[in-house]
Amino acid sequence: MPLSPALKKRAADFLQRTIPAELEPNYVSGSIAEIVISLCAQGESLDPELGEMAEMAVGDYDTVIAEAQAPELKTYYTDCQQLVRDIVQAS
Repeated sequence: MPLSPALKKRAADFLQRTIPAELEPNYVSGSIAEIVISLCAQGESLDPELGEMAEMAVGDYDTVIAEAQAPELKTYYTDCQQLVRDIVQAS
């Protein structure tokens, strides 16, 4: 199923966001969320295996959102979680 232009734009815009200061020391490029969002920005759907891993990642965000100290980081994680959820549902 082709991804909507609006979802592709949201993914591309998210990838351009500045990493919150609280996350920078622990940021690891290449996370499942980043891979999923990057693929979406390129207009590619998820294969079933990556879709399953992305669904698990969506659930894991509940913990990191709760542990985030800065409101900026909570917002970043919440936006990431919702975007990955939307990509999974569209794929």
